[in-house]
Amino acid sequence: MKTINELLSYHRLSYFHSSRFVMPLVWLLLLQLGIYTTPRPIGLMDSIFMSCMYTFLIAMWVGLSYNNLEDNISEQLMILRVKSDTLYYLSIALFLLFLSTIISLISAIAPLLAAIISQQALFDRPYEANDFLCSLLLLLACACAGASLGSLLHPRILKDKKLVLLTALFLVVFVSARLTMIRQYPLSAFVLWVIPPVADITKAYPSSAAFSRLITIQLFGSFLLYTAAFSAIKIGLLKKIKF
Repeated sequence: MKTINELLSYHRLSYFHSSRFVMPLVWLLLLQLGIYTTPRPIGLMDSIFMSCMYTFLIAMWVGLSYNNLEDNISEQLMILRVKSDTLYYLSIALFLLFLSTIISLISAIAPLLAAIISQQALFDRPYEANDFLCSLLLLLACACAGASLGSLLHPRILKDKKLVLLTALFLVVFVSARLTMIRQYPLSAFVLWVIPPVADITKAYPSSAAFSRLITIQLFGSFLLYTAAFSAIKIGLLKKIKF
């Protein structure tokens, strides 16, 4: 546990002393501002569903960019120091969960502030405590899945930088259009199940008037499975693909 804490501190210092967090943070704030400054009233749940997609994409960007933060020599030295490549890669996965939590908190607080500032006049219905709880869980789930998916596109797994960018672009398209593609081509569901169903969140709730805690928890659990799977695949591949 002590080693994990030391590694997390190392990752935190390395990341926040760099400038890699600036652009994702700026874009996250701009996107949230764009959602909650549209002409009122706006659909509360629809705006949160839109925020889930943006949060996923920003987190994916963070996971992808984090791969290039540390050079191979520094990484090898850290692995030699902790005497476990599994522990080192696991610490990166945990740090990405930490970053995902920050991203999701920003996204979840945005509609709360918007409701307070507008004195509950912005949305098509009053913003309630259940809305904050459910939206936070959804946003956290999307952020974790996005960060782990972006992190999976590691330079040692995909050595060609152009291929990395092209793969990331295709993933963005598939995630955004997953629901539409399955509706038009039902057989594509047998392939697209490997893509986190961010777009499917909109159809998960039978009523567009309120969040269901049970459905939210089920979605949260399914996205965590994607997060765990992407992280495990990345760790397994990096252990197999040496420097």
